[in-house]
Amino acid sequence: MFLTQQHGLSNMLLNRFERIVLPFAVFWLLIFPPTVCIYVAYLFRMSHGVWGIDFEVLHNASTPTKRLSEEPLSVFF
Repeated sequence: MFLTQQHGLSNMLLNRFERIVLPFAVFWLLIFPPTVCIYVAYLFRMSHGVWGIDFEVLHNASTPTKRLSEEPLSVFF
């Protein structure tokens, strides 16, 4: 018998949330930061030849280098 027929639509949606969405969200939050760190370390290795993380690059990535008005509006005109 289907879960909807046994317990109703609201309980079925709650069950799906608890069994699929909640674990996905929790484990995504646990796995994403180390994955980003490994990716940044890999980029550092490709550019410098040794493993490491350049924190100056991370700081510069958060600050824009050009203003939006200096960017060309379109390359097709």
